[in-house]
Amino acid sequence: MFFSKKRNNTPEINKQKLPKIFSLVPKQDLWSTNPSDFAEYEKFLCAAFSKPDIRNILIAGKFGIGKSSIIRSFENHWCETKKGKSNKKSLGHFLYISLGDYVDSPNNKNQSSSAGNSGESPQKGSVSLGSTTDDKQISDDKSERNVLERRLLLQIYARFHHADLPASGFKLIQEHDIKTKLVIPLFCAIMTCSILLLVLHAPIGHLVSTIFSDLWGAEEVSDLKSCVHLGLYILVIAFSSLATFVVVKDQIPKFQAKSLTLKADSLEAQYESAACESYLDQHTTELIYCLEQVASKIRYTVVFEDLDRLDLNTCLEIFTRLREINYLVNSRVIQKKKEPLRFVYIANDSTIAQLKNSKFFDYILPIYPRINQKTAEKIFDDNFQEMRRDNGNGSDAIGEKCSTLIHDIARYLPDYRLQHTVLNDYSLLFQIYKTSNATETENNMLNTADENVETSILALAIYKNCFPGDFARIWEGKSNFFPNYKSSAFDQAAREFLSYLQPFLTPQVLYYIGFKRENIIELWENRIKNDLDGALGNNDSLDGEFWVALKNLCDMTISNLPKEKQLSKDIKGKEMSVGDLVKMIKHMVNNGYKNWDWLFKNEKVPAIIAISTLACITCTNDKGEPKLDESCLNALFELVKFDPEGNQSIFENCKNFEGIGHGRCLSELEVQVLVYGTGKQYSGNCIFYVSEGKAPRKKWLRNCLKTS
Repeated sequence: MFFSKKRNNTPEINKQKLPKIFSLVPKQDLWSTNPSDFAEYEKFLCAAFSKPDIRNILIAGKFGIGKSSIIRSFENHWCETKKGKSNKKSLGHFLYISLGDYVDSPNNKNQSSSAGNSGESPQKGSVSLGSTTDDKQISDDKSERNVLERRLLLQIYARFHHADLPASGFKLIQEHDIKTKLVIPLFCAIMTCSILLLVLHAPIGHLVSTIFSDLWGAEEVSDLKSCVHLGLYILVIAFSSLATFVVVKDQIPKFQAKSLTLKADSLEAQYESAACESYLDQHTTELIYCLEQVASKIRYTVVFEDLDRLDLNTCLEIFTRLREINYLVNSRVIQKKKEPLRFVYIANDSTIAQLKNSKFFDYILPIYPRINQKTAEKIFDDNFQEMRRDNGNGSDAIGEKCSTLIHDIARYLPDYRLQHTVLNDYSLLFQIYKTSNATETENNMLNTADENVETSILALAIYKNCFPGDFARIWEGKSNFFPNYKSSAFDQAAREFLSYLQPFLTPQVLYYIGFKRENIIELWENRIKNDLDGALGNNDSLDGEFWVALKNLCDMTISNLPKEKQLSKDIKGKEMSVGDLVKMIKHMVNNGYKNWDWLFKNEKVPAIIAISTLACITCTNDKGEPKLDESCLNALFELVKFDPEGNQSIFENCKNFEGIGHGRCLSELEVQVLVYGTGKQYSGNCIFYVSEGKAPRKKWLRNCLKTS
């Protein structure tokens, strides 16, 4: 909250302009915002509402097209028009019932969990509960329908008060009105006082006689007592009769027989109310009574929203039941010569496809999209620029990168609600970034670096809302996009969409959503361990958390290798194999990675392990036999600035280099690596053993250099 004055010791908060945001709720007044789009729909709705025989109206269109905005705007205009023509007090507004299912069923959860195989599409769709002939699934569907029907009753009764439905069998919340707060307590107090006076009239009368007999005389006092007694009796009888009348009047309409049992010595008869299959069946009479009572208060209109988000079979059954209820209510309303009760259903076009040959609806109003793949870019661009101007995100001109991104992805956002959600997320993220990085000299204006950040944040907001499932899995380390893009996990449409976002969605953008450096490094480590080839194949950067993660995994793997025997690519470390280690080292060498202290200057890594690991970096000769990959070793030694003509060995800073000969014999390839990593002028006393025949043979490293 923002305060204009300083109060007490509370620090004064600077006045700020509220940020521009886009509301996701249905618009209430399209007449003022989009009159050209709304005017025609209003005419046809007015025509439908003016015909008493049209009682079931369907407003149909795809998701996010603005169906709810049209009916709510029509409601406001319709009510104002009717109010102007009537001398009666305003009758209120339509009753809205929402029964949409906004979470995935177990069926859908299974599908979502297998996104790595089937892919995730950016396109929005309805939630499907699925259908099967399995008995358990049928039972679950039936239970789910009962829950939905209970929600229908709950929303209807939640709208009204106890006074609106006096004869309701449901116990509604008791309102604390003047009757509850004053009349009833006063009535109880008078009754209590009267009863006490009657019970205690003898001692009270004795006291009155004693006090006033000397003043008035005995006969006058006796007459007074008789009058008081008569008045109290009349008062108690009157209030008791009134109380009985009130209780009976309030409770009789609510009385419902649950069971009736008649017993005799040899005869027993019992009546119980029949069990109903569903809540709507059980409370149909109650529901009809409710709608009949409140019809005038809701303009004789009930709007059912989001029914099309249910499973299709459930949706059709609910449609059937609601139409039946509409018929029963109107049968009673028409008898009283009142306006018929209208049910307005909001659903998508697929629902029409299932009901077009049925008599479900008396009138269908189709809604055609104003936003589509052709107009989406202009609408998104206009809203984006408006938000940037209002929030002070730099100049009016959009950067080239940002403009290109909007041009490429706008066609994937043909939905007002989706566009608005993306823009709201972008605005918040960018404002947080700007607040954290702004300087007085820059005056909060965008520079070249900020343009890249702005584009990345916009791309992140789009990805978050178009791929919410994958975004949620980032924190679990199971994302198919972060930190490394796994294209095979997405379908063709999603891959095409992500191809436009990928250049701007480097792992560094995770900082904007609260990730720390260690979190991103951990993500990379998990990705590398789970999909090494994919991680190495899609990253060619020389900087960043990826290389830290790669180094950490190499260090961890090499530190857990056995030194008692010669290494091979199939030997497993703690989590990764020697073959995986070789792949990582070769990738680092090929991309010019320069930090190799973890291998050659690590006191925890034995020299024999470092030598044996590099001996696994091989290729094949003409005969198909393994040989040392000299090109890779040359590149590695060049990166660490090793001098082959010098007097030092690259391995002498490793653990136990001088005692390398006290462990085991070296293989031919290991000897080649050792010699390769030692300068020609080396004069140390390093001894190692090789296997020749049955007995090991001792060799001096410096002698091998002289004869090489």
